[in-house]
Amino acid sequence: MKSIPLFSTVVCLVMAVGLLEAVPDEDGLYAIFRTSEGEFTAELDFEKVPMTVGNFVTLAEGTRSWLDLKTGRVRFEPYYNGLVFHRVIE
Repeated sequence: MKSIPLFSTVVCLVMAVGLLEAVPDEDGLYAIFRTSEGEFTAELDFEKVPMTVGNFVTLAEGTRSWLDLKTGRVRFEPYYNGLVFHRVIE
């Protein structure tokens, strides 16, 4: 996988279809992040932090409402798509 330089700007797309894809070697819940610098997978540990994982998944899928601060409107769309990582550490 390509190395990401420290403090680079990376556009993050959390794809809803990637949320429930498992790494072939292990069972579990994973989020796949597709960025302008490549892709990475994060394991979501529901047993340790169920509320955090539930919140993340519903926002990533767009099944939970969120307030768009730019427009003041409540939205039911994937929240993380198009967000920018402002700090990336190798």
